[in-house]
Amino acid sequence: MAIERPKDLTVDKAWGMYLRALADLENMRKRHPAEIREAREKGRSAALLKMLPIVDSLEAGNQQASQYRGRGVGGAVNHLKEGFAVVTKQARSTLRSAGVNPFDCQSKPFDPICMDAIARQPTTDPPGLVFAEVKRGYTIDDKILRPAQVAVTEALLLEQENSNG
Repeated sequence: MAIERPKDLTVDKAWGMYLRALADLENMRKRHPAEIREAREKGRSAALLKMLPIVDSLEAGNQQASQYRGRGVGGAVNHLKEGFAVVTKQARSTLRSAGVNPFDCQSKPFDPICMDAIARQPTTDPPGLVFAEVKRGYTIDDKILRPAQVAVTEALLLEQENSNG
């Protein structure tokens, strides 16, 4: 049984098909490592993002324990506070070793790229400044992992302005 060569297939067409297939193969070889690297980064970011609520809770517990210092409950609260501080420090160290770092927003202009405004506060301060950080924001390898949740100042409207409007 002989295989017949198609009449319209020329050497030039076959050579062109070969070169295109070779280029596709080379592109795949270049793209594959980048796709693997991107998939690893996404997986790492997803896992570390799940750790941030734990750190938030530890920080909130540490802050609550600080409020009870010297209120007659003895050394138990101080030991609890010290325990929160140690665990929080360990969690932060683990995150930092994985490339995750918090960023500071307090008293800075609101930036929608790295901040989510969840509250506004009328004030005489310039509008658009962060006056409270509700949840800390984090970066991973200089990319935003989680935006900070912040409260932002807004212009205080005087009663005279309200009655004229």
